[in-house]
Amino acid sequence: MIIKIKDKVNGSEVEFENNSLITSLQSYGLNQSSTLIEVESAIQKSTSTNFKSIWDQRLANLINDGDGDRNTHETKMNDDVMDKMGWKSTSNLQSYLNGSKPMGKSLISKMAEFLNCRSSDINPLINDVELASFKKKIKENRNLEKETARLKVSENIRYQWGKYKARNPGITQDIFCKRDLGFKTQSSFSLMLSGRGCAVKEENIKALSLAFGCSILDIDPNMIDHDNLAETSVLNLKKSLKSLLKLLDSSLLSKEELVSYTEAQLLSA
Repeated sequence: MIIKIKDKVNGSEVEFENNSLITSLQSYGLNQSSTLIEVESAIQKSTSTNFKSIWDQRLANLINDGDGDRNTHETKMNDDVMDKMGWKSTSNLQSYLNGSKPMGKSLISKMAEFLNCRSSDINPLINDVELASFKKKIKENRNLEKETARLKVSENIRYQWGKYKARNPGITQDIFCKRDLGFKTQSSFSLMLSGRGCAVKEENIKALSLAFGCSILDIDPNMIDHDNLAETSVLNLKKSLKSLLKLLDSSLLSKEELVSYTEAQLLSA
């Protein structure tokens, strides 16, 4: 049986043939249409729940076997685990108990040793080779997507640079970088053109779009054009206000209807 899980980060689907993983997902209330983020979130939540349950049971046993003083045994248990983990406070412990912080494999192993239980009692999937392989495949898929996007940005920069040179005969990279981009040298721009090195920073994409006279989306289609979004929101709000004024002049709506209409328009803007 083939499982397909959509990667919420980039929207792509990754196929994985694994019956045991499907069974594991079903135990968490998930299925083959669940996203990787939902899978990881469910595993983290289940792990935290199991950890807290075992922790509370251990504390309850100490109280029952001792003098019944909860505060004394709880303080002693907290101190012991802090010594074992090298923590200076209980903040980390509380984060793992309430599920706000994910538990890694090494931590689970140490906690299992401290609580005298198995690692799989805390996270049943801790040694699931199939799940680890699946997550690795998702990660590889994301890296491929990032690399493809990076090379596309480089290709777009080369295209816009070609158009810019056609409009400015005799322009050199050195002059362009110092005059239009404010760079001290042309080395960074050369890397952008070649596609080597790291992804182009957002501020550099904005500077390039201004220099080339194009939209930032012409360089990086995945980048959010906040300036354009803000301008569009203002235009939409102006249109809504004009429509409201017309309604006020025509007196076609009651006061209550005008209030509801105004609220709806402000929310949509």
